[in-house]
Amino acid sequence: MEPKDWQVRHVRYVFMDVVQFTKGRTSDDQVVVVRALNNIVRRSLLDLNVREEDQILLPTGDGMCVCLYASESSSPDLHLRLAEHILRGVKEFSTANDPLPQHTFKIRVGIDEHNDCIIKDINGNVNVAGVGISRCQRIMDKAGAGNVMLSRKAYESLSEAERASGHFSRWSFKTKHQDVLEAFLYTASDVFGLDTTVPGGLSPVHDAESVPIVLGDELAFSIPTSGFTARDAITQIEIGSDSTIEFAMHTLAPGQAYVFYFHFRTDLNEQGWIGFCTPPKYGRFWTDAERTDVISTNRGPNREMSIWWLIKERWPELKGKPVEVNRLRIRGDDDNRTMVQVRVDFKHVGDRMHQVHSGSNNH
Repeated sequence: MEPKDWQVRHVRYVFMDVVQFTKGRTSDDQVVVVRALNNIVRRSLLDLNVREEDQILLPTGDGMCVCLYASESSSPDLHLRLAEHILRGVKEFSTANDPLPQHTFKIRVGIDEHNDCIIKDINGNVNVAGVGISRCQRIMDKAGAGNVMLSRKAYESLSEAERASGHFSRWSFKTKHQDVLEAFLYTASDVFGLDTTVPGGLSPVHDAESVPIVLGDELAFSIPTSGFTARDAITQIEIGSDSTIEFAMHTLAPGQAYVFYFHFRTDLNEQGWIGFCTPPKYGRFWTDAERTDVISTNRGPNREMSIWWLIKERWPELKGKPVEVNRLRIRGDDDNRTMVQVRVDFKHVGDRMHQVHSGSNNH
């Protein structure tokens, strides 16, 4: 029997490319950028003591994929630490006095890991093929300039302390084949060169690992149903009934935006989240339609809940104007008069919210 010329290994990936690589750059400029990135990656690997036999470097023209063999002795967060080092190096290079404007650049990074095939490419060089490297590229493609995004598998490989650090926000997106992938945006505040702005084309995901942050009392709101007045209180609405929710925002700074999440739970223990961005002038809701299925539900037999909402009045100013959500409606597929509990949480997403919904992938 002819021996196999390939093997399966557990590989950790750091996939990166230069954002807007060809824009405003001559061929000479592009060579400068590629060489700079190559040097930064090489230096970062040396700083982290990654042996040459434990790495495969796959150039892609305007970037590369760094493939790291995983072992019992290697750190589970090696791919994340490498991304931090590379971002820092790119930022330092681009803010130095020497580079011309067209020689400064930013990268976007995707991180993943998987058991993939180590094979020889058409030129006889070592290459990698499989789910992990393909998925990593798709995740990188959704990132913006300066972003680092991890797959669920890469996120779950991190230590419990790292996952509990609060440095990750959870999102999902659809691929060109309409498959849904999850990605975790890295949001640490102390990483030089890291941009935590949420890129476009992502939808929020909520569970016990991703709890919205409740902001201060200066962001008051009221829901005029069933005597609902206090922040974080719970009101009940009958399925099929309408209600109006009004938000009075008092301290919005120009360019800031917030995402409002609504948590629904029925007395049959069906529950889920929906969310939308305000001010809506910076983009559409998280979905492209006025109807969205509950993101996560515990469904009883033959039951499915859906949620509709409409914005009655667009936000004309950034400050002091209420947003009314009219005809909040929850429906079951039977005639049971199930009661629904509504809880409202706030999460501040940050500045430049228009980038969240721009739909641009920053190529």
